[in-house]
Amino acid sequence: LKLFKEKCDHRPDSLTDKEWDFVLDEIIWMLKVLASGKQYDIQYTEGERLKKAQEYLGKYFSSLWL
Repeated sequence: LKLFKEKCDHRPDSLTDKEWDFVLDEIIWMLKVLASGKQYDIQYTEGERLKKAQEYLGKYFSSLWL
């Protein structure tokens, strides 16, 4: 996903480049947290961030392929 962000200039039409970068950063952060197994150790505010990142992944999943 990091490589996709760096190399691909594709984004959903409904988002600006800046918004798309933010969405990708949040999804990347979420995947790191989940891969580390520390999702149960995060604070409430991070839990809300994690939930929002999961929503982004669900919403924009099909946009990760050209």
